[in-house]
Amino acid sequence: MPTRKRIFLSAQWIFNILVVYIIAFTAWWIYLQLKTSRESFEDKRALLELKHSLNTSGTYPEESIAVLRNKYHRQFAMIIGEGSVFIGLLLWGIWLTRRSLTRELALSRQQRNFLLSITHELKSPLAAIKLTIQTLQKRELQAEKREQLLDNALQDTDRLQELVENILMAAKIENHSYTYQREAFNLSELVGNIAHKWKDMEGDSRIFKIEVEENVMIKGDYLSLSSVVHNLVENAVKYTLEGEEIRVSLSADEQQATLEIADTGQGIPLSERAAIFRKFYRVGNEDTRQSKGTGLGLYIVQQVVLEHQGTIVVTDNEPKGVCIRIRLPVA
Repeated sequence: MPTRKRIFLSAQWIFNILVVYIIAFTAWWIYLQLKTSRESFEDKRALLELKHSLNTSGTYPEESIAVLRNKYHRQFAMIIGEGSVFIGLLLWGIWLTRRSLTRELALSRQQRNFLLSITHELKSPLAAIKLTIQTLQKRELQAEKREQLLDNALQDTDRLQELVENILMAAKIENHSYTYQREAFNLSELVGNIAHKWKDMEGDSRIFKIEVEENVMIKGDYLSLSSVVHNLVENAVKYTLEGEEIRVSLSADEQQATLEIADTGQGIPLSERAAIFRKFYRVGNEDTRQSKGTGLGLYIVQQVVLEHQGTIVVTDNEPKGVCIRIRLPVA
């Protein structure tokens, strides 16, 4: 078990023991206060009754005993009220603290997996590019083979560049330092170019169904919206098995453009759909997941879409998979 997790579990046990002690101590304090108040009332009532028995000519002190009883009831209510408020605030604080600790542990685990994933994502294209260059240096190849290796190297370079741009954009978005440009451009060309680029890269391994309405114009930041489309198509490719279909469609009416990207993967459980747009979050168990990724793509997608006054919805695809629908105002 990792040292950090072991330390966290030890601290959690100490915290739980301390919580039990505080609650038990508070309950004992309330019990003692109630007992003391009850004994005081009984002693004062007995004293009044004793005085009445010694003074046989006097009347029974019913009014004085009633005053004592009312005072006792007020003390009883005050003790119960103060104790309940204290325990309520204590339990609320415990819940908040425990939730924060759980979130910190989950975030730490996600960041650790992010570092492992980003190391792998950076290492793979770099190793491929290096191998290509070494092959070209050491061997005399036919022109066709040489062009193929160069194309592969360019694809790996593009993959590396897109990964670095994702990381930089996520950092700028979080720090509110990214400047969104507002210019009119053809969304149809953007979506079509990215979709066909991925279709060419995947070849026959996956079936691309591309339905893009022509001349859908919007006003926004071209670079960030390019990242949105790229990340969504990349996710669809990642979770779609070979030989299955990926659908990319774009349509528009007088007010908004609708972009839909659907895969035929395993889908996203309803319980996780609200969390997939959090930074570093990836569907599934952090310790057993096999799929590649950094957990930044959908975070960037949501932030960019919201910045453009758009909406994003995750729905089930038919017969299986996930469909992500984005709506943006048209120019």
